[in-house]
Amino acid sequence: MNELEEKLLTLSNQLEDSLTRLNHKVDEAHGRCNQLNEAIKQASEEKIANVRRKEEYLLKDVYAFRLEEDESAKALQHKIAELQSTIDSTKFRHVDEHQKVSLFMNFHRNTSKILDDISHWGETRKIFDSDNFKLEEDNEGLNSEVEESQARNGFRIGNNPLENTDALITYYKTKSFIPKLQWTKSPKPAGVAVSPWSNNIYIAATDSQMILILNRQRAKIIGKIQTAEMLCPHGIAFSKNRKEMYVTDKWKHCIHVFSSFGDYLRSLCSKGCTEGKIRCPEGIAVSPYDELVVCDTGNDRVLILDPITGVQRGSIGWLGMRTVLNIPTSVAVTEDNKIIVADTGNHRVKIFNKDGTLLLEIGSIGRNKGQFRSAEVIAVDPLGFILVGDAGNSRIQIFDRSGSLVRVFGGAGYGPGQFKWISGIAVTPQLDIITTDHKSRSLQIF
Repeated sequence: MNELEEKLLTLSNQLEDSLTRLNHKVDEAHGRCNQLNEAIKQASEEKIANVRRKEEYLLKDVYAFRLEEDESAKALQHKIAELQSTIDSTKFRHVDEHQKVSLFMNFHRNTSKILDDISHWGETRKIFDSDNFKLEEDNEGLNSEVEESQARNGFRIGNNPLENTDALITYYKTKSFIPKLQWTKSPKPAGVAVSPWSNNIYIAATDSQMILILNRQRAKIIGKIQTAEMLCPHGIAFSKNRKEMYVTDKWKHCIHVFSSFGDYLRSLCSKGCTEGKIRCPEGIAVSPYDELVVCDTGNDRVLILDPITGVQRGSIGWLGMRTVLNIPTSVAVTEDNKIIVADTGNHRVKIFNKDGTLLLEIGSIGRNKGQFRSAEVIAVDPLGFILVGDAGNSRIQIFDRSGSLVRVFGGAGYGPGQFKWISGIAVTPQLDIITTDHKSRSLQIF
């Protein structure tokens, strides 16, 4: 009974933590709605006068969506406050043992339900199609038409796929994309990366506020990295030279730096940025010159930062008073220092020079091959081929360095080789492709 009484306080603390988490989610949802409003307004200015009526309708739709989310959040906040008040006012010591057990189980059950509701809150997203000037939900239906995953003749085992571009194209086109591992125990995973010093897989577990270390041979968690400073880990990158790990914190609006042993070293919050502080950062990469390249998602730009001080060395996206990026969520850097950005809000992948010059655009909104519905995450392989997690279409698309489509695989579902919402992607030097899935809470290795 004493132990139950102690755990009762734990439930109250969990509810308090969950309220903070919910408030952060509400702020994020508000930010996304504001970004949608700006995208709608920008597109409407480029169209003729009769589009204004559609603009007004869509803005009302976004506002209604925001009100609906606010109402559901308020309902959860009320439930939390009500349950906390009930727990705090319960005179636990004044009831008999049978009632204590019954009360505790009831409180535990209600707390678990609230925690589950908060975990799923905000999963529905609005997607703005600027070409057709309409809003869609990310779950309105998915394109399941992808290339077959059966290997075709053409690539012989023993050949080196990294010998040249043609060999790598043949490898991808003939590879059977059946996962070597499907791990379904990851709590709301986001970014994923492979450690250069241990070959273990590091996973950003957003709900657990920690980084999980997975041994892929044993498919077992062998370590956890966490700190009280970290609220919502999202992107992960490593510096082999500095032996440091960098984690973007979406809700703390900063980058946490850890040693190769998992010790917390410092926090970077983009000091000296010319256009304000970093906001809701997601994707992160390390350049060949050990600079940090960070998706400043809430500000529709990509920043190049000093890895020690966090001072801004460059910015990509804003040209004058206008940005060419809309909710950039992932970034990768090639060996020749080209910066590849998942321009999620515009449903494209864009390639820039370090100075911000746009070199190439890949894709448009749609369900056909070569098109995207939320190009959520990207990675580059050793020869610079681009792998895109096309989250809204539940598939992965592979492009060569010129932007030509090489292969598509995946499909909507929870089974092996299928996806619900790809939230992280990495490719190893041996061409293993590692993906995380936010909605199915899984990790797969191909």
